[in-house]
Amino acid sequence: MDYQVLIKSFLSVILTVTIFPSSVSSLREIEFLSSLFQDRYGNAIPSEILNGVLDRRMDKINELKENGNLTSEELVFCDFAIHSLEFMQVLLKSSQETEHLAHDILIKSYMDIVQSFHSLFNDTKVPSIEYESVESLNKVMNEYSNLTNYPMEKMKMLIKDYKSDFNLLIDYRMDEKRNSALLIDALETLQCEIVATAESDDKLKGFKRRSAKQETMRIAWQRFELIVKVFKKRFIN
Repeated sequence: MDYQVLIKSFLSVILTVTIFPSSVSSLREIEFLSSLFQDRYGNAIPSEILNGVLDRRMDKINELKENGNLTSEELVFCDFAIHSLEFMQVLLKSSQETEHLAHDILIKSYMDIVQSFHSLFNDTKVPSIEYESVESLNKVMNEYSNLTNYPMEKMKMLIKDYKSDFNLLIDYRMDEKRNSALLIDALETLQCEIVATAESDDKLKGFKRRSAKQETMRIAWQRFELIVKVFKKRFIN
């Protein structure tokens, strides 16, 4: 079968078949990246950035395979997912047709794979922040009467993922590198400060001033949200 015919056949299959139907809220990384291109590119993530997203996901899966103490069935699942992501990259690089289909077909397939990971492992192997965003911080504050009870590992992962998004976007638009360096540094500083605040917990046990940690974390969340908003505004403008 001709290779281009194979690609067209695969795209037709994805249009009609969904292995893992989406039933949860939007995937954070896709929602964030899409929001930056909706005005100029019809809400379609450019192929270069989508390719970087696929690379990043494969790195995460390989890291999980190495450090997650997985069963043989879970390892097979990971390998299957990696092969699927690799084939998506083939489609992106081999056919110009996929440019206008990237958002509504390939991205949907990508989101299904991520959701299957979320459903399978459900925080048991590694904390999941796939469906949490900086915009959901107000909800987090309401749900946790003590903000310091929010899992520290998730906070660090969320900051790391936004930093990775920033770098993907800067690589795509090198003219933003100089303007965005300050914001990336700000994320790194924030992450270090959050870790230091968490480690101060033991030192403050038994002291009334321990309640200051609650307000410290609240300020940290607010600064995190501000950094992301400023980056989006600069990139879109």
